[in-house]
Amino acid sequence: MIWNKCTIGKWWAVAVFGVAGIVVWTALVHVRPARAQAEKAGLLSEPAIRDAILGRRELTDGERQLLDLNEDGLLDASDLIAFLKGFQEEPGAAFASSVSVTTEGVGSAQVTVEFARAFSGTLHYSVGAGSTATPGIDFIIPSETVLVNGASVQIPIEISDDLEIEAMETIELVLEEGEGYVIGAPSAHTIHIDENDAVWHGMVNHGRSIQGFALRVQSGGDTVQAALLGDDTGMIPQSDPPEAGWPVQSLNVTETSLEMHVAGIIVPAEHTTRLGGTFTRSFDFVATLTSEAAAVAEGTLFNSLTEIAGDVTERLVPDSPTWQHLARSRRSVFTLLRARPSSAVGEPVLVPVE
Repeated sequence: MIWNKCTIGKWWAVAVFGVAGIVVWTALVHVRPARAQAEKAGLLSEPAIRDAILGRRELTDGERQLLDLNEDGLLDASDLIAFLKGFQEEPGAAFASSVSVTTEGVGSAQVTVEFARAFSGTLHYSVGAGSTATPGIDFIIPSETVLVNGASVQIPIEISDDLEIEAMETIELVLEEGEGYVIGAPSAHTIHIDENDAVWHGMVNHGRSIQGFALRVQSGGDTVQAALLGDDTGMIPQSDPPEAGWPVQSLNVTETSLEMHVAGIIVPAEHTTRLGGTFTRSFDFVATLTSEAAAVAEGTLFNSLTEIAGDVTERLVPDSPTWQHLARSRRSVFTLLRARPSSAVGEPVLVPVE
């Protein structure tokens, strides 16, 4: 074979491109094991890698190891080649946060997933085993996939609104593998669903005495219903059946005010035997937020507060016209404290004020 300059030039070119190909191939072979760790540390970008190679960015030993994308023990141009040839093919996907809080009755919640760069395709996710809320009952997810066309996407979740008083429930979402992206961190997101149905423990201060009661509030869609509960130890006697309570006939609750009227509460016979007649009691509760508190309120008072205070007017109403002269009315102040869902419903006994 005759070796001339042309032949030598051709073989030299083949050798150079062959070596370059080996470098790129080596980078691509090792790119996947390091990809997730580098994305997790927030180091995966072309400017960050260039700065690290040129010494313009201070790195810890751990960060230097993460940026050694081809795992050859060096931080050099081959790592940048690994990024440009391999990393950009599949961006990392991760939740924008690991925890969020919503309230039953808000309608829907949105959970954001972010990508290391713009992505076009289908993102896969699932409901994790750590969820305490029940799919199809407490919440609805249209499907476990969502189309993406950009650097972020929102997963829609419909939060159901029932009339049951329950403890706080959770929904766990987990990112699943799919085509065109890799899973970064955080790869799981937990939604805490705060209950909008609750029992409130109430106290009425008459000045010389304090009496207790309980108020059950249940919301479902546009319906809000409430009932006073009693156990014969406070100002509200036990209803029949006990679990029914004494229904509130009129309830108007907004972000800044509460107006509630309940009537027809039977005064126990042992308290009226000497009068020879029957009596009922009615209550009108009124509360209004201050302008400062109203400015930060979200939803109605029952949704946004854990304590409500205001005025209450109590009336003693004879059933017979004969006893109308015994009708009484007095105005007092009341306080309602929202109880945890697991709290037992009870009433404090009559307590004298010192």
